[in-house]
Amino acid sequence: MNTFWTCTTETWTPTVGDPDLLGWATTLLYLVAAYMSFRCVRTARLSLPDRRFERYFWASTAVLLALLAVNKELDLQTFIVSAGRCVAQVQGWYGMRRGVQLAVALAVAGVLGFWVIWILVGLRHSLTRMWLELLGIVAIFTFVLLRVLRFFHVYHTHLLGNNTWVERIFEITGPVLLILAAWRFLRRRRAP
Repeated sequence: MNTFWTCTTETWTPTVGDPDLLGWATTLLYLVAAYMSFRCVRTARLSLPDRRFERYFWASTAVLLALLAVNKELDLQTFIVSAGRCVAQVQGWYGMRRGVQLAVALAVAGVLGFWVIWILVGLRHSLTRMWLELLGIVAIFTFVLLRVLRFFHVYHTHLLGNNTWVERIFEITGPVLLILAAWRFLRRRRAP
């Protein structure tokens, strides 16, 4: 275990992940969007059967955004990748890691795809009202998937080179859309 921790901390240390202005601003966006989502959970109408899912949507969105805020500053995905690399080296399958990386990327894509289908099915009666919320979640899921693919070098040189600007666009657009959607949702709830 000591060797594992030493190996993992060679490439990751528990420090602030993005200490620049854009990193802090993105973390703040995640936190504001999580707070707004939590407020939507508290005001979602449970009395209407077709709107009950809205509460689940906002609750899962609030948790996701809070986790992304923590991850943004602690850079936990780097820790997970480093830990996986160390396990592969210790167990002797580091040379075959590409297959495992592809399997993990496909698993993440599958989970995100399932989540989108769950949202679409759950909000099927509310899609005309909640299209902005759906766009925000899709933007965040796209960012997460692009980040996973970049960590595993799937598109690193093939599609975008070393540029991460596409990831940044999705990372910022998602919480902004969710803040706007939550504001609109809360405003509608206050209306008589």
